[in-house]
Order: sequence, then C-alpha cells, then structure tokens
Amino acid sequence: MNGTDGMSPALQEPDIIAIGDRISEFVKKPMPHVFAIPGLASVLGVLGYAVAGGVVLSSHKSDMFHNRALVGLKNHIETFLDPRFRSSL
Repeated sequence: MNGTDGMSPALQEPDIIAIGDRISEFVKKPMPHVFAIPGLASVLGVLGYAVAGGVVLSSHKSDMFHNRALVGLKNHIETFLDPRFRSSL
C-alpha cells in the first residue's frame, strides 16, 4: 500500500470537473472562442445566403433570359404530384 488512504494509485477515483468549473474556465479564458467568432459568422453568412437564394429561386418561374414570375408554392406542389418524383423517393 503506497498511499495514506490505503488505495493504490491505479484505483483512485478520477477528478471530476463540475459544470460550474467549466463555465468559469470559459469566462476566464474567452480568447479562443472570440477568435472563432469571425470564421463562424462567415460560414453562417455564406450558408444563409445560399439557403435564402434557393428559397427565392424555388418560388419563381424563370427562363433563360432571367425573366422571373412569382409562382409561390406551385413548383413544389407540381414536384410532389409528379409520379416520377414519388417513385424516386
């Protein structure tokens, strides 16, 4: 027996970090998280722009001359009523 508590070093309980300790650690050392914010904002901005563009394009009917007419959900309804689309699902 090596320790004073009668337990060998291999059988000791591991240190458990409480959630409060992790939060205080985050508050004390925010710099890595602050440096990640611009990159995260850039990625979310690009993805948000692409999703918004897709929503706009899917709600319009357009031709090769970029003439657009708003059709709303008509494109989606036609897609779901198409038997080829349903069989592909």
